[in-house]
Amino acid sequence: MIREVKIDSFDDICSSFSIWIIKYCSQNYTFPLYMVWYSDTDVEGRHAFMLDKSGCIFAVTDLVKIKETLLKNIDKIQQPNNLMNWLACFGNIIPEYVESYNVGQIENNIRGNDFYDESITQFIGFINLFGDFVYQSKDNLLYERDLNNKYISMVYKYYDQYIQSSNYMIKDQYNQKDKPRLEINHLELLHAFIKIRYVIEENISVAYLQNTVQPYNV
Repeated sequence: MIREVKIDSFDDICSSFSIWIIKYCSQNYTFPLYMVWYSDTDVEGRHAFMLDKSGCIFAVTDLVKIKETLLKNIDKIQQPNNLMNWLACFGNIIPEYVESYNVGQIENNIRGNDFYDESITQFIGFINLFGDFVYQSKDNLLYERDLNNKYISMVYKYYDQYIQSSNYMIKDQYNQKDKPRLEINHLELLHAFIKIRYVIEENISVAYLQNTVQPYNV
């Protein structure tokens, strides 16, 4: 039974069922990919990707036709709770993504030593997304060592202390002019990032409306 929800926007639909769409951009794909991302009801505060039955992240290339593509491939995916209710509420509302991750841009920022607040925040967002993938399945825990890479941990520490810290007394000691810059080996950080991106893209299956799910081979 579909529960009644007040719908004024696509965000209302997503918030009501705790299911969202994220956009993933990479130079390894001709088009942006769109993935379903949801709150894991089994673990409070944890989010997860919608996977296919082989354990790969299920992705589509056409945002507008995401409902049609999902329904065509419904027997190939591991359905999150309320997925069908979420889809049933679409009506004539055009789907929207809640967040965009451009891994090519993040890589270029690291390569170009252009690693300031905005680019660090983008980096952390992507790493958090990778963490969702790592912890949503026991089969993925082997990638935890990549998540805990010491150079990534250094970025987290800087981010927590100077960008998103709850310790405002420390944060307020520095304005943008005086705040120390992140001192890190950018080459090592780049290697760690590329490895994580490889893991993510090795575990993506792209579904085309006309065809069946196709795994991406890095």
